[in-house]
Amino acid sequence: MSYKHLNSEDRIVIDTLLSESRDNVYIASRLGVDKSTIGREIKRNASKKKLKHLKAVARPAILDFDGRKLRSSGLTMDKYEAIASYDKAVAEQAKKSKYYYHGAANKKAKTRRGKANKQRLRLVHDSGSFLERYVLKNLTTDQWSPEQIAGKLDERFQIKISHRTIYDYVYNSSDKKKLVKYLRHHGNKYRKKHGSIQRMKNNRNSLPSIHNRDPVIEARTRLNDYEGDTVVGLDKKDRLLTYVDRTSGECLIGLVLSFDAVKITNKTLRLMKANEAEMDTITYDRGMEFADYEVLQNHSNTRVYFADAYSSWQRGSNENTNGLIRQYFPKRSDFKKLTQEQVTNVQNKLNNRPRKRYNYRTPIEQRAYLLKLQKVALRD
Repeated sequence: MSYKHLNSEDRIVIDTLLSESRDNVYIASRLGVDKSTIGREIKRNASKKKLKHLKAVARPAILDFDGRKLRSSGLTMDKYEAIASYDKAVAEQAKKSKYYYHGAANKKAKTRRGKANKQRLRLVHDSGSFLERYVLKNLTTDQWSPEQIAGKLDERFQIKISHRTIYDYVYNSSDKKKLVKYLRHHGNKYRKKHGSIQRMKNNRNSLPSIHNRDPVIEARTRLNDYEGDTVVGLDKKDRLLTYVDRTSGECLIGLVLSFDAVKITNKTLRLMKANEAEMDTITYDRGMEFADYEVLQNHSNTRVYFADAYSSWQRGSNENTNGLIRQYFPKRSDFKKLTQEQVTNVQNKLNNRPRKRYNYRTPIEQRAYLLKLQKVALRD
């Protein structure tokens, strides 16, 4: 069935048929459109909500009374009056319960369509349109940036246009040489960005590699070698920062809302202090949240390494721990509703959970067991 816009005549038909209590399927067949078109039209342009439970007007009992044997008793006149009163009550109820008016619906549709067309205005060279004149005036006279122009168009006129569209207009204009002078950088390339994340992007190939770790870390024969990662919440800017000791399985969990590389580093230092944890080494994936690793190294005795890209198996202990954490904080959990105390309770539960690989010792018991073995070895 071909698509078409409903016009004012179509809306008169809808109004009339709804007054006759016709359903959407019948109205659609009369207009030659899909029934969903009628449903959307009523939902968008009805003047008020349809009453779901409409109480019927009570029919007078006298209308069902056979009064042929009581001729000349005045009963006929009473019935005529009852019929007139009943019809009037039905008409009044229909008027009160009416929710779709073709005139109001047509007006709503025109307003919505006009607003949509306004938002789809195109910035065309030499068109002389309001949009082009507004952009040129604020760019050349007031020296607004394209982003400021786009933002003001949306805020003041509800005209949505990307600032990149304005840049394209400038760079593709026949007056490009003249217009670029009004841009902040006069058409020149931006300088290199600075900061932890950009520095990490630029030096990605020079990151400390997992392949340069001491072989004893791979053998899992000493404590305090950790793996680190983050668990994502409903808002991707909210994370649980997780660490796990490769040898004992002990974990540390920190809550970081609206994370960035600096917050991740500061949270790591606080976790180490709060749990009296010594982290000789940490192995991360190559996520930008760990871009401030040099600061972490400078403020602690920790040495940081990075796993290969797309090689989560190189940090298997941490990935397994994140899976255990998901038991308490499933995917799409809202971390904004959490507190560090709640997160620490989960940390304590996991550190006191028996593990099969440690002969059902808990991670805390496993650490104590390994420390005892080390003392015995030193004594011998």
